[in-house]
Amino acid sequence: MKILVTGATGFVGKTVVKQLIASNEFCVALLVRQPNLASTLFGESVELIVSGNSMREKIIEFNPDLVLHLAAFISNASDTETVNQLVDSNILFTTKLLEALSATDCSFFINVGSFLESVNVNGSVSPSNLYAATKAACRPILQYFKEIYQWKWVNVILYTPYGRVNRRKKVIDYMIEALDSTEPIPFTNGYQVLDFIHVDDIARFFYLLLKQVPNLPNDFIEFQLGSGVGYDIREIANIIEDISGKKVNADWGRLPYDKINPMRSVAQIALAKDVLGWTPEIDIQSGIKILLEENAILKTK
Repeated sequence: MKILVTGATGFVGKTVVKQLIASNEFCVALLVRQPNLASTLFGESVELIVSGNSMREKIIEFNPDLVLHLAAFISNASDTETVNQLVDSNILFTTKLLEALSATDCSFFINVGSFLESVNVNGSVSPSNLYAATKAACRPILQYFKEIYQWKWVNVILYTPYGRVNRRKKVIDYMIEALDSTEPIPFTNGYQVLDFIHVDDIARFFYLLLKQVPNLPNDFIEFQLGSGVGYDIREIANIIEDISGKKVNADWGRLPYDKINPMRSVAQIALAKDVLGWTPEIDIQSGIKILLEENAILKTK
């Protein structure tokens, strides 16, 4: 199967792509903005298509069977420059990609979204921030292309990834920075419950999905990708302290919650188990231990 991957140099993408390459089961091409970074990460083992004016022609030439769309611009800001980047990266780029694919033999499109899109039980969408709103805005666009070109569309709603050093820091990364910090690090009150999913479990999910996607029974299916277990931020701080033997110097309540802040976000993972045979293998204690080792706070055995 010929697979085109976007977002390959991101935190999740680089782990997923390395697993796909290691499996030696797929012909992989990467649609990237930074070819030098991609070459450093993956060597010469994959074809690179650089986003830009010639992107459409190169995608048509590669002629993928399946696209794994991991790319996204993420920001909590809403200034003019950020709005432009959110729209360009999450809506315009996705639409250009879909239009280019319409001239290929592509049959499967896997779109990766965020739990912050907050799809309700009745199917309506209630985004928690502007980033999530731009991701959710692609749904009718995807629906249009799916119907016109008879693709199978798999939507994957990703919860809170963690597990290795991430250049774009998330809450666990800031907690690790706060270990024995001389100055307290500001956090919210810390009572929001999140579902933390280790990046290695994410990579294994996508590997299984790619192997089985041609056999999926429906032309649309949506998976929630998390651990299925929720922890509030203060519980995570306690786990980090227990494993590291150090104190998270947190100034709880210094930061306000987001204006629209889901206080409990936990994935329903039964569908992934039933359809793909996937369940997470790395619990939060093991995952944090791996992360502390990567940050050289714990010695690697």
